[in-house]
Amino acid sequence: MALRARPLAIHLFAALFAASALVAFGDAMADLDGHLAWYAARFPAIAWNRDAVIVFASARLTIAAIPLVLVWARASRFARWMATAFALLKLLGLPEALGSADGPWLASLALGVIGAAMLFTPASARWFARRGKGHGA
Repeated sequence: MALRARPLAIHLFAALFAASALVAFGDAMADLDGHLAWYAARFPAIAWNRDAVIVFASARLTIAAIPLVLVWARASRFARWMATAFALLKLLGLPEALGSADGPWLASLALGVIGAAMLFTPASARWFARRGKGHGA
């Protein structure tokens, strides 16, 4: 599939969704102790340490890459909804983030939600209809 065969909205989705994941990853790497405290307070059954935070942040980055690649490379309709679900699930933390003025988290949220919205433009819908045959759920 040629690069230009994708509509601009699909390229924007890929860029924004990748930026969202990278902002979240960078935030975790820049503030390991803060993330360690956050995870330890919410998930006390896990023995959190700095290494566990790094592994968890790396896993989140990798998991975000899965729908990104499947949408961009394969026009997967399942991945379209997966990326949308990831972005919407992040909204669950919005009240807490607003209360703490967590800039990187809010930036990651905005990038992810706007990126996911790009998957539902008319041009994207046509592209999925044409290219996604056999790749979606």
